[in-house]
Parts: sequence; structure tokens; C-alpha cells
Amino acid sequence: MIGATGLLTGPLVALMASALATREPLAVAVRGARAEVRGRPLRTVACAVVHGALWATAALRWGPTWAGLVMAGLFSLLLVVSVIDVEHSRIPDRLSRPAAAAGLALAGLGALVGRDATPLLAALVGSAAFGGSLGVAHLASPRGMGRGDVKLAVLLGLALGWVARSPVAALAAVVAAVIVASLVGTAVGLLLLIRRRRNAPYPFGPALVAGTVVTLLAAERLLAA
Repeated sequence: MIGATGLLTGPLVALMASALATREPLAVAVRGARAEVRGRPLRTVACAVVHGALWATAALRWGPTWAGLVMAGLFSLLLVVSVIDVEHSRIPDRLSRPAAAAGLALAGLGALVGRDATPLLAALVGSAAFGGSLGVAHLASPRGMGRGDVKLAVLLGLALGWVARSPVAALAAVVAAVIVASLVGTAVGLLLLIRRRRNAPYPFGPALVAGTVVTLLAAERLLAA
């Protein structure tokens, strides 16, 4: 049921990816995005299928819980981010910044409701670790690691820390996500190198998303190992 809902709402993901990729006011951008969505049916279908699969996976992993709802929303957002980065090689600030603020607010709300600040602290540690490590990479090689990736990592670290539930486990989750993202990024880079026959920058956001999603889904096993 959840997967079917994700499949049906997939075209909305395609629409938002087209709209948020522009710098126009959202109302204006949405009108232009509708034409793009209608003109690219295969892209819309691909977004719908992936979105449905992500929502079904969230439902299987977390069930009909508050965490499952939050993760389904996060997965939708990360799919939009990935589509934009693949198509435009950038991650808009008007998407990553509000998302990070919303993630922090949700973590804070969870701490208040549960009367336990440990998950919030873990989320902050994860955010600082992931964002900080990619920030260092950006300073070392701005061409290889964009600022958009760094800002995205702040949000991803929040999610990893919140699921990890403790500061130490948050650090372990960030390390796991970075390793998976690096493997995915390296594989994609090699494929593009073979295809283009030259070395050139490519969007790293989807690899960061993949590493984070895999770690979130396997968090309990990874942290227990």
C-alpha cells in the first residue's frame, strides 16, 4: 500500500525536481515544470518507480511508525536532490537549507516528546561529522567536492545520527556512509571515464544519498558489528 502510494506520487517528485532546479519563484517554476514533465514521460516513470520502491523500503524497515513517516519524507527529498544533481550538477540551497532546518526541528521535537536529548545530540554529532568531513574535502579540492554536497551532508548527518541514537554510533554511521558513498562514486567515475575517455567532474550528490540510504537501512546491523 505504501509502495503504491509512493508510485502514484512519483510524478510529483519529477515536477518538484524540475521546479526547484530553477532560480525562479516557486509558483512560476512549477508552471514551467509541468511542461517539462509532460514532455519527458520516461523520466517521470523512472521517478515514480524509484519513489515507490523507496517508500516501500521505508515501510518494510520502520513500519507504520513516526520514524517510518519521517524516513519516507526524507527519501522523497533525497530523490529530488539526486535528480537535480544528475541533471544540473548542483544542489540548490533553497532545498538543502530548509530541509536541514526541518530535520533539526524534528530531532529537537523528538527529544522534547521522548524526554531524551541523546538522539538529538547524536544527530548534531552526525551532522557536524559528515558536514565537517566534506567541508574539509571541499577546501582541499573545490572542483572535486562542491559546496552543495557539503550542505547536503549536514542534512544526511542529521538523519544518520538520529537513527544511530548515540554520538559514538553516529560517528560510526557517518564513516559507513562515507565508505559506501566513496565506493559508489568510484564505480560511477570509472564508468564515466570509460564512456567519455577523459577524466571530468561528475555529480557526487547521488553517491552521498546512496551511501546514506544504505547505512540508514542497515544501521542496526552495521552498528552492532
